[in-house]
Amino acid sequence: MLTANAGYTFTGLAKTNAKINTQEVTTLDVASDGSTATLSYQFPATSAPLHVVSSIEVKTQPAKMAYTDGDYLDLAGIVVTLKYRDGSPDEDVPLEDFSKKSITTNPPNGWPLNNLIHNNNGVLVIYTYNKNPISAYTNDLKVTKKGIPTIAIEGIPLKPDSPDGKEFTYVSPECKGKDNININVNQDNAKITINGIERDALTKELSYEGEQIEIVITPDVGAREEYTLTVKKPFPWEGMVKKRWGNTLTVIDNSRDNPYVFTNYKWYRNDREVGSGRSWSVGMNGEKLNPKDNYYVEATTQEGKIIRSCEVAVEGIAQQGYGILLKNNSAYSNIGIEIFTPEESSEMEIAVYDIAGKQVFKQKGNYTFHWNLTDAMQRRVSNGLYFVIAKAKGESGKLYRYSAKLVVKR
Repeated sequence: MLTANAGYTFTGLAKTNAKINTQEVTTLDVASDGSTATLSYQFPATSAPLHVVSSIEVKTQPAKMAYTDGDYLDLAGIVVTLKYRDGSPDEDVPLEDFSKKSITTNPPNGWPLNNLIHNNNGVLVIYTYNKNPISAYTNDLKVTKKGIPTIAIEGIPLKPDSPDGKEFTYVSPECKGKDNININVNQDNAKITINGIERDALTKELSYEGEQIEIVITPDVGAREEYTLTVKKPFPWEGMVKKRWGNTLTVIDNSRDNPYVFTNYKWYRNDREVGSGRSWSVGMNGEKLNPKDNYYVEATTQEGKIIRSCEVAVEGIAQQGYGILLKNNSAYSNIGIEIFTPEESSEMEIAVYDIAGKQVFKQKGNYTFHWNLTDAMQRRVSNGLYFVIAKAKGESGKLYRYSAKLVVKR
């Protein structure tokens, strides 16, 4: 409705000269005094609804639904049906026409498949119109793991340690350990990279604490499989575990083959942790080490590495002799000194004398002592011959006295 300004009226209006958006009005009603005029316009009916897709479905599944890790997705044979909102007949779209109909997939056709990501999952099919996506899924794909490579030591295949088949461990079976081993990796149609160098075999020197070897297999372009092989040899414990008094085991770490300084120890009997410390006893009430049990010890080095001994049977462990045991008879920077007595003892002490009989070091303790080759004033002693005197008092009250020679040589 239009209202005339003050002092004006609507006159001479008719349907033929009153228009809305250039279109002749449908009705026209002018007030008798010409103050208002009401006009209306009826728009013609619109054309038929647009050809809009309401939903999609996968009519025909891809011909290939089973794959192996690293295979490329092949959607050949897939047919997607478009269903229209206006009731128009359904339209079937094959793979070759996907781009024409704004149809995409995730993963895309030709994408490398992975067992962890794609197994038991369908391919997402997406139709997009005016930025509005409509989707459907194919049936689930089957993507199996690629066969685990054959990793062999001295020609004997290893079994993986981890559930995913990616981790292997090899420990030299001999107690002393082998110095070198031959590692072979076999995988059909694949390039093998061991520690960054492409090869299919490797001769490796073993270490006591173990070393990880990274093995990368590239079976095809874009595919990459990583494996870890840990190789090590047991520490040379032979002669380093001794018996005391029939009820105690102790570590004598003065072996020339021992490159480490041990700081902590854990003892195990039949795979169960039973104690800690350099020495471990089954008890003080007459209980003895059982020959039917197996014992081993784990020692921790200054660097934090854990070295596990071979299992040792009691019958095969030598009885430690009595007296003073020196870490090295020729000392360079420090010396370890241990006292062994026929019975459990206390009130132990050691004293070190030079060739002239002058005391240069004295210490009280319990079985194990360390001397850093300095005197009471913390001055470094001279090179030469020294004498170590040890005293101990046994449970019976008997006094024990032992002596040993020591050469300081820097």
